[in-house]
Amino acid sequence: MQKSIHLVKNSKEIQLLAKFKHREILQLLSEHSMTQTELSKKLRLTKSAIGYHLKQLMQANLIYIKKVEVENHGIQQKFYSPIAPFIIAIHDRTPNNLKRYFIQMQIEHIIGILAALQCENSFFFDIHSETIEKLALMLWKQLEQSCKKYESSNVIDTAESLKITIYTDALNKLKTSPEWKALLPLS
Repeated sequence: MQKSIHLVKNSKEIQLLAKFKHREILQLLSEHSMTQTELSKKLRLTKSAIGYHLKQLMQANLIYIKKVEVENHGIQQKFYSPIAPFIIAIHDRTPNNLKRYFIQMQIEHIIGILAALQCENSFFFDIHSETIEKLALMLWKQLEQSCKKYESSNVIDTAESLKITIYTDALNKLKTSPEWKALLPLS
């Protein structure tokens, strides 16, 4: 059975996660198993390009072949799945040259969270980019902690529901921390 969370500690795996196409493939596969042909059509890339990315992800043990079906004309179709629907790089194991990429991902999440809070509570955040970056780094580190309690469990919900649960857990912990309150006093 597929596990829920995979915390990436290996720098080679982290380097693969920092590549947009690999993240796109992992996202699609977290929704449901797909073949090389299906991925090729969905991402509008050649089958050989998808094959190249799948090989890299397989070698890094980030995906696996979930099943093999033989079509009527004898061609085998391999269905790929991620090792977990939620894969996150560990901050302290991430090479310095890649940290910026992963912080940027969390910055986008923080901006979305702040926009939702602003809509819900009808107040305006006058916030600087340095503060957003600090909040994003705190979120990344707290996500790791929140993931640890789900890491050994099996997948129960959909991938997106699981991600929402983990982000909710991380944000609930962060909003009570003094550092978070100092940076975002209205939260």
